[in-house]
Amino acid sequence: MTFRVVQGILEGCSVPALNGTISAWAPKCERSRLITLAYAGAYLSPALAMLLTGLTTCYVSWYAILYIYGGVGVIWSLMWMIIIKDTPSDCGSLGRKEKSLFERDGPAVKKGNKHIAKGVPWCSMIRSLPVSAILVGAFCRNWIFSLLITGQPQYFRDVFRMPSAMLGLVSAVPHVLMTCVVITGGVLVDTLIKRKYVSVTVGRKLSQTLGFGVEGGCILALGLIKDNDWRVALTLLCVGVAISGFAISGYQVNPLDLAPQYCSVLTGIARLGCCGAILSTLVASIITHTDDKSIAWNDIFIIAGSLHLAGVVYYAVFASGQRQPWADGHKITATMDADTGQIQYDELNSEDEGSEQDQLLRQSLPTGFYDAKDDEFGSSMRFLNSI
Repeated sequence: MTFRVVQGILEGCSVPALNGTISAWAPKCERSRLITLAYAGAYLSPALAMLLTGLTTCYVSWYAILYIYGGVGVIWSLMWMIIIKDTPSDCGSLGRKEKSLFERDGPAVKKGNKHIAKGVPWCSMIRSLPVSAILVGAFCRNWIFSLLITGQPQYFRDVFRMPSAMLGLVSAVPHVLMTCVVITGGVLVDTLIKRKYVSVTVGRKLSQTLGFGVEGGCILALGLIKDNDWRVALTLLCVGVAISGFAISGYQVNPLDLAPQYCSVLTGIARLGCCGAILSTLVASIITHTDDKSIAWNDIFIIAGSLHLAGVVYYAVFASGQRQPWADGHKITATMDADTGQIQYDELNSEDEGSEQDQLLRQSLPTGFYDAKDDEFGSSMRFLNSI
């Protein structure tokens, strides 16, 4: 348990770091495909892990699988530290065409520093309805995903009495199909947005509604159908989990739309949705603590499917694909001292900009500095510069 707690604390940074990196490297017309391509690994790995774990624990030992997973984690960490760059400007291997692409279509994300960290608009983020839509989507997703990862093998064991080796194969199939849909969905949504068939907001809502709506319906049907045929159950899971891959182009990509500069922070807030995984596992353990496992699993699927559909409705109402007014945090204003000629930089918090008149009074022209000694107009030029 101690190892698991430490592991969870340390791994908590990985997903925000992933989204933060992609936000700096993703042109507007390629956000969905880059996110879905990256997250395809996260959804393919459970499929491989279920198959590999089932076979290894049956025919080798528990220790072998721990060595495999631990070793792969170490290798990935080393590759991340060596390869990843914060922004395109930090990467010296970019070609001329690549640089021009980022200058033209890039999100213009600045490298993190203490000024940007101090300027995170926490209050605006917490009060934002589009951010709450992402959080609700993440909560519902984690509820279902955790249920399928931890409970699906147990479901087939309790209801259909399947052996361990068969459980790994049956549990892996839906996630393999989902991985294919995740990548395809990202390319499709980017194409629709790039060709202006749909807006960014409509694209995100369409992906979420299609993906999680179908999955919620399949999970709900799984709870309502009383047929004890494992083929029917597997078919519903394959269809629902596979189509849910479209939703990754919705709530997972959404932080890049709302605030590219603070994408990692928004992703960290959305990761609070992991509470759904905790509650899902707890509810499943309580309900299955009965003699009639079949009825218990029906109840679990009905609860999960209903919650999923409710999350779809919330996201469809409150989500947005537009850059938010607070996305830039603190704005920098420059003023020149009329006597010394020195330029002073002041931070203006986007949450405290005040009225339009106040904003205009605080603004200053981005003029260059002219030395009064070298200018024939002398103090007159200092006066104009101060204005």
